[in-house]
Amino acid sequence: VVWRWESSTGKASPENNLLFEEGGTKMVQDYYQVDGAKDYSIQVRTIVPNVVIGQANFKAVCTP
Repeated sequence: VVWRWESSTGKASPENNLLFEEGGTKMVQDYYQVDGAKDYSIQVRTIVPNVVIGQANFKAVCTP
């Protein structure tokens, strides 16, 4: 599977590859640096073999 992250700010990760030897799900972990305290949404998009999109919303809060 070829996939990438896409954020509500227009940023996207490089394309990544994940090998599935059989059907199922896998967990991935990545980091996204936010621009400041506010609401964001981020999508994970599979590109190959077909397009599938999952989305999550989150709020970044800065504390001293």
